[in-house]
Amino acid sequence: MFRNKLFFVMLMLFLALGSALGVSAQQDITSSNEPGLSAYTCAFNAELGVAQIRASLFDETGGSVPLDGANVSVSRVGASAPLTPENAVSSPSETRPPLRVIIVLDVTDTMPLDGVIDTLINTFLLTLAVEDEVALVTAGSSVTDPTQFYVDKGTLANDHLFDLTVQQGDNLINDGILRALSATQPNSPARQVVLVIADSAPQVQQASNEEIITRAQASQTQIIPIALHTQAGSPDDETLFSLAEATSSFGFAYDGDKRVGEIQSGLQTIFGRILALMNNEIVINTNLADQTPDETGFIPFDVSVDLGNGTTLTDRVSCPPPPVASADPSIPVLPTFAIAFTNIVDGLNVNAPVLVEVGVQPFDALPLDAQFRFILDDEQAQDGPEPSFNFNPQALDPGRHTLRVQLRDVAGEVLATTPTTTVFTQRELALTAASGVTTNVSGPLTIVVANGSANMAGVQLRAAEANAPDITYPIGSAQFANGTASFEIADIQAEAGRLFPQQGDTPQGWNLLITAISGGATPEDPPLGTTRVPLVLSVAAPQPFSLDSLAQGPAAPIAAIVVALVLNGVLFSLGKKAAMKRTIAAADKRDLPQQLMCVTVSRGGAGRQTHMLTKKTTLVGRGSGNDIQLEDDANVSRQHGAIIWRGGKWYFANRKDKLKTKVNGKAYKGMMMAKLDDPTDVEMGSYQLVFHSAEQQKRDLADLVKTNL
Repeated sequence: MFRNKLFFVMLMLFLALGSALGVSAQQDITSSNEPGLSAYTCAFNAELGVAQIRASLFDETGGSVPLDGANVSVSRVGASAPLTPENAVSSPSETRPPLRVIIVLDVTDTMPLDGVIDTLINTFLLTLAVEDEVALVTAGSSVTDPTQFYVDKGTLANDHLFDLTVQQGDNLINDGILRALSATQPNSPARQVVLVIADSAPQVQQASNEEIITRAQASQTQIIPIALHTQAGSPDDETLFSLAEATSSFGFAYDGDKRVGEIQSGLQTIFGRILALMNNEIVINTNLADQTPDETGFIPFDVSVDLGNGTTLTDRVSCPPPPVASADPSIPVLPTFAIAFTNIVDGLNVNAPVLVEVGVQPFDALPLDAQFRFILDDEQAQDGPEPSFNFNPQALDPGRHTLRVQLRDVAGEVLATTPTTTVFTQRELALTAASGVTTNVSGPLTIVVANGSANMAGVQLRAAEANAPDITYPIGSAQFANGTASFEIADIQAEAGRLFPQQGDTPQGWNLLITAISGGATPEDPPLGTTRVPLVLSVAAPQPFSLDSLAQGPAAPIAAIVVALVLNGVLFSLGKKAAMKRTIAAADKRDLPQQLMCVTVSRGGAGRQTHMLTKKTTLVGRGSGNDIQLEDDANVSRQHGAIIWRGGKWYFANRKDKLKTKVNGKAYKGMMMAKLDDPTDVEMGSYQLVFHSAEQQKRDLADLVKTNL
């Protein structure tokens, strides 16, 4: 009897422990937490007589979206109203079409490769649908070309995975992702996915996030990253998640127990969620009656999904028109071709030469004598058999340009056309010091900006510290004359001290990066010109204060006071950062005040949006994980600041060292806290945040602003 009870107790303890460990493992897995919609293909279903739009759709957990709680609509691009519900009927996809997956595997020496490969094969590859196709790219100190696409996943494992060995050196994971994307095609009838498994961040210069995102968006390819924090490796979760979000996908990270078996267990859970994510699809049966093709020969639609929680997702897809039956059955019907850019997207900003490429579907049916006509700003720029064009922004005026490509047969008949794509070109500005001296400079300084163009009215100069190059501050503006602009600084030491006051007491002076920017033709357009290479200035420190200049009497006590103050400052700074982090991370037990407070965000006086402060900690920054997201401003850090309720008062706090924020016109740098009264102005980059009470919400906020920031 006793043994039975003991066995029962031990069994309960074991189950409880297993449950607890399961919860712990789940807590070690984080995700990008952003919903997504990717309308990746549209095909005409002759049996049903409708076009079928297929889309990947998931919520902020990566799970499926119940369509009874969401509103799905389809609108013809440019139309004033969506199609009626009976002409655009959405439903969950019972069986998804086959996928084309390219795995990018980090094989650097920090990766527990054998355990990862074993889990990849058994819990992912061998559980995919039979018709899914998979290819592989490995990225270590070198990058392999994509393998062929395998339907037999076991053969892929035998041919390419079992004999892999780790590589020493920095990883080239970004180059690996870009290499994988080279195997994708625009207008693909299949959903395309790049699955990235990495345990370290790139340490050497390689493909940029912008290149990767542009290529993925051009081919409607989703990037699903898995960031593994191993014993020796630490990937950049935020950067990987940004690739997922930009491609309407979802990202995962494991940062739990570093033992190989636990990493495999975490991976197994992640692969299960990815398989479910891949199955989260909807199909929209769309009636094409009264719809005519545009210049591309296709019918463009905007797909919109209102999730019912204030979030609306949108994507664009083009549907082929219904096929036209041939009057003479003996004459073969030429297939409907689709042509699209593979490495540029609409609205792309180009500041360096790029080889613009196009892809054709169906490629196998392409006539051998096919011609590609590139049309730049409505004028023929190139005509020939090459599906590529050297686009050089330096040979064009900076600003807005249009580009489209026609696929023609030997007789000159147009078989297909890309959509007209807007491309913004940008001039590279060159900065020099008029004196030619850039080291240990002091006193007056003239900066010369060259390589301007006739449509550049002026240029703004900005400065940053060399150790924080992304945080810049304006120092003045100048007008172009014959392609050159000059700006005079009366005292570069005084200007450096004004912008970066904490450096003023250090003997080494300042190391500054000066950049220039010429505004766009409209506020929505990107700049017409920027400096890719900043002007590097070494600014001499002012002459230090000397105690020898004081009278002999008070010198000793003043020196003692100075030494004491310096020592106290050093001791204070040692604990300041840790204390600030603890303060921001851990809220106290004081309840929020009954009078609710708000923050109203604007940018350049426009686009005001008010947020009610209903939490003790409200995170502010450029990253998507913030409560208040300040997008598209490189001068705002991804994790910039926090509005916190501590000790019965409201404060603003910087969350990182070397950040600079203005509160009521006063610059605060580094880990700091500034008390927020009603009202208070907070400036980050080009954004202005006004802290105020809820009662003030309906007033003109111009009355609340204390400073002209």
